Amino acid sequence: MTTEEPRTIRVLHYFAFPGGGIGRYVHELLTRMAREPGLDVELACIPSYHYRREATYPLWPGLREITHPLPIRRRMRFAINLFVNPLRAVRRAKQSGARIIHLSTIPHVTFAWWSRALRRSGIRLVATAHDVRRSQGLVWHAYEIEQLKRLYRACDALFVHSEYQKRDLIDFAAVGAEKIHVVPHGPYDYGRPSASKEELRRRYGIPLDKQVALFFGDIRPDKNLDLFLRAMAPYKDRLFLVVAGQA
Repeated sequence: MTTEEPRTIRVLHYFAFPGGGIGRYVHELLTRMAREPGLDVELACIPSYHYRREATYPLWPGLREITHPLPIRRRMRFAINLFVNPLRAVRRAKQSGARIIHLSTIPHVTFAWWSRALRRSGIRLVATAHDVRRSQGLVWHAYEIEQLKRLYRACDALFVHSEYQKRDLIDFAAVGAEKIHVVPHGPYDYGRPSASKEELRRRYGIPLDKQVALFFGDIRPDKNLDLFLRAMAPYKDRLFLVVAGQA
């Protein structure tokens, strides 16, 4: 009697932006997923993906580029590629034999358009909901929210970073709890500090005797900086806040 070897699972991971916080998360995730036995993972990305050179996992830079130095061209590319890139990903998954498409950027606005091709392919869909809801719409917010809910419900599995997000996803989209998986957001290795704590605090004008809270990244309404400031208010005598980002 022979023992059959476990079947390899092929996954096409979808990320349609150059980088940012989610881009770093995708890079770290795929670096580790590529080492897992029985798992064959490939990233579908745009040509300007920030981690192309250092990636140790297979890449397919066949998604249509969204970046452009002119703002009007950049907005046009972004809008067009909401239609084009999900279909390219479905075609790539069929060509490569992937059984699963994993979304790390979620093209929900055009879900009604590309979901038909996905259904015909028989490929499973999963997604990481880094942000469960969308506070702003691109064109028609109410319609886009309904499409986001439909996409969540169509997924075979969903990943979030906390139990709070899991409850929020259930409340928001009426998704069954059994297909939501909590994967805590781990720390990244940024290497050794460039100087001592005391020297860095002096350099950036940070008091030596206070605990530091850091808020960094894009400053947008959905990042809840106002809520963070209110939460810090009772501890202002012993905390020092550093806000590093762009509005």
